Amino acid sequence: MTGADQSASLSPSLVEARTWFGVQQRLVATFGLFAIAVFGVGGFLIYERMRQAVETELGEKLIAVGTLVAEEITEDQRRMLVAGGTRTAISVSRELGQSLRSSGLYKLFVFDDVGRSLADADGREPGQPYGELEFEREALAGVFAGQPVVSHLFTGRDGRVYKAAYLPLRAHGELRAGLAVMGSATFLDAIHEVRNGMLVGAAIGLAASILLALVMARSIVGPIRRLVTAADRIRAGDLETPVADAGADEIGYLGRTLERMRGAVLARDRGLRAMLGGVAHEIRNPLGGIELFAGLLKRKVAEDEKATESADRILHEVRHLDSIIKDFLEYARPAEATRQHVEVPALVEEVRGIVSALLDERGVSLDMEGDVTIEVDPAQMRRVVINLVMNAAQAIEGGGTVTIRGRRAGGGVLLDICDDGPGIPEDIRERVFEPFYTTRQQGSGLGLTIARDLVERNGGTLDILESDGSGTTIRMQWMTGGAA
Repeated sequence: MTGADQSASLSPSLVEARTWFGVQQRLVATFGLFAIAVFGVGGFLIYERMRQAVETELGEKLIAVGTLVAEEITEDQRRMLVAGGTRTAISVSRELGQSLRSSGLYKLFVFDDVGRSLADADGREPGQPYGELEFEREALAGVFAGQPVVSHLFTGRDGRVYKAAYLPLRAHGELRAGLAVMGSATFLDAIHEVRNGMLVGAAIGLAASILLALVMARSIVGPIRRLVTAADRIRAGDLETPVADAGADEIGYLGRTLERMRGAVLARDRGLRAMLGGVAHEIRNPLGGIELFAGLLKRKVAEDEKATESADRILHEVRHLDSIIKDFLEYARPAEATRQHVEVPALVEEVRGIVSALLDERGVSLDMEGDVTIEVDPAQMRRVVINLVMNAAQAIEGGGTVTIRGRRAGGGVLLDICDDGPGIPEDIRERVFEPFYTTRQQGSGLGLTIARDLVERNGGTLDILESDGSGTTIRMQWMTGGAA
């Protein structure tokens, strides 16, 4: 096995937290986009429709006022204005001034077909060009084609917004003058206030939608988190803790289904363990007699080499069966953990002495890296390490190394057992923790099951971190509280 990744693997709880955080984000984004669509886009459309309607109404009002003013200018006056009559210009300008004051308009003047003044309510002299008309050439073309035209909004010299209407002035069939009527677009102030109110309402609606999304996310994600926690407990072997009621909705139904499943699995597990314990006891009694008589037989045939070899084989198989029965009994009736501080290097040295014969036979060396202490049951932890080291050594062909690495990470302790064997095929990687599953001809298929169970009973977790063609890494992890 190559060296395991030195970074701590993400814990399931962290992965789940990220998942639920994503759910909350999606809910908030959905409600937020909905609020923006309703309050933002909807408000903008309402504002635009209102502005356009009022602007159109102002244009119609300007045309109506201009029509009344135009009717007061006779055709003879119009002809004289175009011809350059000064007296007529003064007279018409005076009339325009009265109309301007009485109507509250911004500007009122008569202009010719090149944009010069013919009469002006503000007293502008005839012949002076209007600079603002330079930007209204398209409008003027419509006026001198005989149609009244309304301009776009524009900003006057005083910084206020105005709108203009241009009307044609005919004189004896000729069209060489137009009337400009400009009024203040004061309605925009009110429209802007409405827009500002809509923006405030949109902000409040967005905040309320996000708050509602957070409340809904919590009401949905909270029960799901509790169910996931319960499922994790069941997966880890804790079948005693009931699944909390998650309510009367679909999530609650899922919780009740999970609780029924837990009860069924617990009942089946208890029945299996009871049966397994009974069978193991029934086998162990005659097995002890077989071992006793095989030992007596060996002493009686001590001078017969073949008979002695047969007796040794009987004893070897009896001891192998006895080890399997011990696995059965430990799985059926697990002992409670009595935790105390255990120094991992000292534990590894103790294990080395126990499995040295197997290590020498397989040509495998056992190395320890790091100096850490864990709070576990010494006997149970020794059993775990022995089991994992033996599995690793048996997986190595032609010699190799088993390395135990201990280090502190995230307030806890990581303990990796790494080998440089062929690795565990991916298709059976999850099955190796199933009871009675084994790929070896000899063995109970309970070794890794018991190892994981013992580690979890001592407050830790056990997982296959890495297993490819160059080796396997099994990681045990104790978070704060399980680490000394």
